Amino acid sequence: MLRVDTEQCRSINKNNFRHPTFSFKLVLISSQRIEVKDFVDLYFLLQEYSIWDLINAVKIKFNMNVEPFILASDFTEVINFKFLPRMLKLLSLDELKDYFLNQAKSLGRRAVE
Repeated sequence: MLRVDTEQCRSINKNNFRHPTFSFKLVLISSQRIEVKDFVDLYFLLQEYSIWDLINAVKIKFNMNVEPFILASDFTEVINFKFLPRMLKLLSLDELKDYFLNQAKSLGRRAVE
């Protein structure tokens, strides 16, 4: 079973996640909604927060467990994207794909430890 770093979790509380986008994007992706715009939003959220912050936020806000191994599998769906939405910040499709494929590998490895 996967163990989350408890020190990291202690620094998180409900007040950190008032903005609904923060944890909801992870819920959308983990519930099999595979849209490029959600991955783009999640990419930029993950520049500020760790995946474990988001997983914990989902648990706090929605009382829902996100399984890292399943999430890793969902992240691999990024390979099917052919284009990005209109962007306000610079990001290439290749950067997005590489990022989530690396996240998937990392989550997958950690889930089987």
